[in-house]
Amino acid sequence: VAFGGAFSAGKSSLINARVGQQVMVVEVEPTTALPAYVLAGEQDAIYGLNLHRLRVALSEDEFASLTHDEKNLHGSEVSRSLSAAFVVRENFPWPNLAFLDTPGYSGQSQVGGRTDASIAAAQLNSAHVMVWVVNAKQGTLPETDIDFLARLDASIPKLVVLSRADQLNDSDRAAVV
Repeated sequence: VAFGGAFSAGKSSLINARVGQQVMVVEVEPTTALPAYVLAGEQDAIYGLNLHRLRVALSEDEFASLTHDEKNLHGSEVSRSLSAAFVVRENFPWPNLAFLDTPGYSGQSQVGGRTDASIAAAQLNSAHVMVWVVNAKQGTLPETDIDFLARLDASIPKLVVLSRADQLNDSDRAAVV
């Protein structure tokens, strides 16, 4: 199940809420630059998949540092050498399912010559089901979201979810829906 949407739409927060624990980093601005899978495993671990398709173990702090501003904040560029991250959790409740947190399509940063939009599109088009996250405070599904969704595989089922809906009053929330 791939989670897509604009930059800072609330994809990682929604995944954390569904899993019932913080598995994705949400306190960091700017946000993570890598597609990140959350899945079940025998023990908690975080891995990166490098550009040679080799698995590299990552600590929680290393995973949290893989943002668009990694070089400025940490003096490193590890995220440029990774194509994806895998957050494995022993208590992930769905053993035959994986959640995929994609970069926001509206980010402008480049990773290995690819844009966030191209990375997000490739990842979303590989999913069985897509959850499209929209910030309810925007008041509507933005035209940019509609344009991006139109470029994705139409055969993949899509569910639109409003994030931050709890920050609206009942009438404003109803108007957005």
